[in-house]
Amino acid sequence: MVVKMATEIWNVDLTKSVNGIDFGLSRKEVRKRLNREYKEFKKGLFSKSITDDYIDFHVFYDKSDRFIAIEVFSNVSVLVNDRHIFPGGIDQAIAILPDLKKDGEGYISYKNSVGIYAPEETIESILFGKENYYQHIAG
Repeated sequence: MVVKMATEIWNVDLTKSVNGIDFGLSRKEVRKRLNREYKEFKKGLFSKSITDDYIDFHVFYDKSDRFIAIEVFSNVSVLVNDRHIFPGGIDQAIAILPDLKKDGEGYISYKNSVGIYAPEETIESILFGKENYYQHIAG
């Protein structure tokens, strides 16, 4: 497995914050704290709100423009409970989050609001959401 070196290290407090940015903050405040260029787009045909694309990650908001999730793709090394979870393989993610369940080409932790895309058992992206994120998007 080849793992690209990350340019940043982020800490995640599951269902509460990512890199010190609390879930529930306004889009304006998240953009201010990230302080980098972004583009807006709709993630899918039925998306209810605009997503911010920061190239290495996407930031998702609810219909009230409150921060609900972030999906990381590259150039960011992510720690959960001071343990490296991304980039890497699915085995190390399961060791950190044993409640991850297989879901198509990925894995989901409903308890911790974490979604992983790992079609070849190497994590290509990892999503961290607010508490009950997967129940929120299903409803």
